[in-house]
Amino acid sequence: MARLRDDLDREWQDLANRPVATAAIRRWSAADHRLAAFADIQQMLAFVYRPPCPRAGNDVLSALLRLAGEDAFARRCVLEALMPGLVRFTWRYPTCGEDADDRLQNVLVLAVERIGQLAGEEVPWPAATIAGYVRNRLRRAQRARRETTLIPLEAARAIPAAPDRTAAEYLTGILIDGVQRGSLRHSEAALLYTTRVAGHPTASIAATVGVDAVALRTRRLRAEQRLIGQSMSVC
Repeated sequence: MARLRDDLDREWQDLANRPVATAAIRRWSAADHRLAAFADIQQMLAFVYRPPCPRAGNDVLSALLRLAGEDAFARRCVLEALMPGLVRFTWRYPTCGEDADDRLQNVLVLAVERIGQLAGEEVPWPAATIAGYVRNRLRRAQRARRETTLIPLEAARAIPAAPDRTAAEYLTGILIDGVQRGSLRHSEAALLYTTRVAGHPTASIAATVGVDAVALRTRRLRAEQRLIGQSMSVC
């Protein structure tokens, strides 16, 4: 998580120091009186992180979320304001990803999804509303993971490959070799086999396992990039 979190922090610091951030706070101050007291983005976020009372912090987030319907920077600001709580979810639900960075990515995907759904609305308690959505999705995924998992590599090999997968045996050998060498996780090899050889869509696997389809495709891409880095083609 340290790597992804550091990358996000650097990205945010870069955004917050750009003229676009200064222009945004002026625009927001004029559009909603709840944001008029802040001189810059960082001051506003510091207030949200340590408000004099919960209501005051949520009023700021409510204003931001209302403006976020037509303002992508406002949506990004809402996400940054919720970041400390979202990071804590990665500790409480360790089954939501294979490693710390993967867990944080999955949590952020869910948060961004909910922010997008609520953007433009007046939500009285946005922090609780967004966090509750993410928590419920993580709980469902945790329950689903107890009941099922990705098809194990050995079992997946028994699934008939799609007729047009002429390189199926070659790719299977690459995956097994990667697992044996320790350059590929067993779960990654199973994911690649299940989707690339057996031809099962990532969307259906994601629904079965209870994870976000975009996050699952990203996980697969990382595994493929690792194989490509070893001069192994998975196409």
